This record gives sequence, C-alpha cells and structure tokens, in this order.
Amino acid sequence: MYKVVNLLNQQQSYELKIIIDTLLVKKKTLDENEDKLIHGTEYDLSSFSQLDEIKRKVENTCSELYNKPLHSKNFWVSISIPNSIVVPHNHTSDDQEVLVSAVLYLQAEQNSGKLLLEPFDVILSPCVGDLICFPGDCLHSVSLNNSSKDRICVAFDLKLNI
Repeated sequence: MYKVVNLLNQQQSYELKIIIDTLLVKKKTLDENEDKLIHGTEYDLSSFSQLDEIKRKVENTCSELYNKPLHSKNFWVSISIPNSIVVPHNHTSDDQEVLVSAVLYLQAEQNSGKLLLEPFDVILSPCVGDLICFPGDCLHSVSLNNSSKDRICVAFDLKLNI
C-alpha cells in the first residue's frame, strides 16, 4: 500500500534544496524524446554525508509506516523541467531487494505533474514537504510538468535492514 506524510515544512524543504544545489557534481541525463526529458535529470546523492540527517529521517519514517526495519539502498535528486514527464517504471531489479520506494518533494508547483501509482489506480498531487512511499515493485509515472518551474524531489530506494 502507498502512504503519504508531510515530512518537511516549506522552510525545511527550501533549506534542503539549497544544500543539494551546493552538492550537485554528477549529472546524468537519461533520455530525450520529442523535446521532452523522459526521466528528468538525476544526481546521485548517496556519497554526500551532509545528507545523512535527511536520509535517517526518511528511513525512520518509512520503517515506522511499514513496521519494518528499513535503510536506504540509494537515493538521488530528480529534477523535472517544465514540459517533461516521467515514464512508467518501478525500482525492482533482479535481486528484488528494494522493498519500499519513497519520494520527498522539495519543489512542486501547482500543475508540475501528478504521481500515478498504477496498481493502486491512484493519482496524487504532491505538495512541498510530502513524502510518498510505495512498494518498490509499484509501477509509477509522473504526468506532464505544465508549470513554469522545475519539479524537484529526492527519491529513495529502501530495503530491509537485516
């Protein structure tokens, strides 16, 4: 099942966005199609100890929500520019170790794209500070960013902490 909690207030979200802006060093653009970025621009955040506090906060929150000891396998920031979409995908691999995926929204203007969680047949309009958690094998996508600003979120893959 999916879960939504407001993890950060507006100020905390803004401050985290500023910290991430100063850390971005590794850019990876995945694909382009008809002038629309298909999966946004992603930056791996796993190696930045400055983000340990937010990583622990997400791990603790997801562990409580799912009543299981979870820790992040990896996490990254995803920046979706105006007129971009995120195509349907999930976060499982051959080893099937991703139990929960989570997305923390740092910048999400009105009309910046809705999160579709396909197996639950639910469409969510995230707000700044929202943490949305769902099973790692859940097929999900994001509709067109019709706003004039980037949608910025931090995504996490969590596995059992055993």
